[in-house]
Amino acid sequence: MHGKESALRKLEAENESLAFRNGQLLKRVEALQAEIDRAQQSPSGKVSFLIRERFCYCDLRLTSTGM
Repeated sequence: MHGKESALRKLEAENESLAFRNGQLLKRVEALQAEIDRAQQSPSGKVSFLIRERFCYCDLRLTSTGM
């Protein structure tokens, strides 16, 4: 019984940790999307080099991690 309770606590802690990280990632995605929206509404109508550079970097990270 003690082993099951310990395993349950461990899984609950992992779940809490993953939920926290998910929240952080969600905020980051929302911030990046807002940045894209602002760039697309700029007078030039072009996405800035910085934003493109960030997405290329993200794409490379996703590719290199197998996602």
